Amino acid sequence: MRFFYSAHVPKARIDEFFKDGFLRAKTDTTGLPLAPILYARFSFHSAYGLYQKLDNMMMDPAWKNGFVDFRLAKGTEFWYRDILQVLKYLLRRKSFAQHMFWALVKNFDGQDERVYTEMNIASWW
Repeated sequence: MRFFYSAHVPKARIDEFFKDGFLRAKTDTTGLPLAPILYARFSFHSAYGLYQKLDNMMMDPAWKNGFVDFRLAKGTEFWYRDILQVLKYLLRRKSFAQHMFWALVKNFDGQDERVYTEMNIASWW
């Protein structure tokens, strides 16, 4: 999947890859089929399937809009995202995992005095 996407292979060529029999059943010396096992390892079998998988993996939370009336500006438009969808999106990102904290962290300086710089360092968190 990564190769098709990173190499910018056109959708028509991805479809050809699967249709032209690159993964068709071939047999080894014992007569057992080899390629169906390889073919079954793919979770998609067309360009459409590939792009559906990519959309599901990388879909950003949708933007929504609304309007609010201020004293000096009536009908002001604002944009927002559903906070639960944003949290789910962020928590799914493996690239953020090493930067997430799930418990209190106590930092100290060179004189063994506690240092407070981030939310997860405070006593109440």
